[in-house]
Amino acid sequence: MRRVLMMKYPLFFFALIATCSYRHVRDDRLTDQEQSISTSELEESSQAALDRQKAKSAIQSLLNDELTVGSAVQIALLNNPSANPFEVQKAFYHCQAGLAQINLLRLFVDGMELGFEEAERQFKLGSLEVFAVEEKKNKWDQAMIELEKILLTHEAQRKELNCLLGLELEESDWSTSLAFSSIPKDEPSWQQVEIRCCRLEEKSVSLAHTVHKKILFVRSLLDSYDAQISSELKTISQNIRAYGGYHFLGKSIQEIKTWMNYQAVLRDYWIAHAELERMITGKIP
Repeated sequence: MRRVLMMKYPLFFFALIATCSYRHVRDDRLTDQEQSISTSELEESSQAALDRQKAKSAIQSLLNDELTVGSAVQIALLNNPSANPFEVQKAFYHCQAGLAQINLLRLFVDGMELGFEEAERQFKLGSLEVFAVEEKKNKWDQAMIELEKILLTHEAQRKELNCLLGLELEESDWSTSLAFSSIPKDEPSWQQVEIRCCRLEEKSVSLAHTVHKKILFVRSLLDSYDAQISSELKTISQNIRAYGGYHFLGKSIQEIKTWMNYQAVLRDYWIAHAELERMITGKIP
């Protein structure tokens, strides 16, 4: 039957054979194209893996040293090139201030505990009234409550920073300096800053002016707190690891809070500083 049909309709069968041959060749060509795409994707994947390994090595090298605001921004960009440097800077300064407050407050808590223990000994010797012992205990408890509050806040701040840095759990055990960078001797005038705003839109210039005013205001607060903090406490805070709780036996919680407020204002100063630099896309003159 097929032979009869071929004899009767020869052109139809020749067209059918040609079509099948074309499809076979076409399928082969598609396979070659797919193979080419697959090879290209493999090369890109290998290069991406190599780049990722280089980035991880660079990140680990940065984490081997104390984390700074600069290295924090570098790590964030290595893990995520579209990361927002200002958000990283802001989170870093919050962590740095919190850590400084925690370390000083821990020493203060140790000092309050030593004071309470000494009061108990004097009470047993009959040289101190019970209300005096209770007063020491209340001061110790108060200091412990303050420390617990700051520890909880700092834990949340550290998690936020680790998230912005893109760090895995095993990479998140970094350390940083407890001391902020020294503030400049003088702040630039708005006229000096405005020169750097020539390419900005009017609205952005206005925002930059507002941030500059904030810097000047925060700077005045720093000077005010600085005058209230004793020279002894300043010395201790500059090298906190070299001191023990007994240095705080004569200190009041109010003096410690003043120093902690100073750290918070110092944090706000550097955040405003970073914000202005972001707006003018460069260092403040």
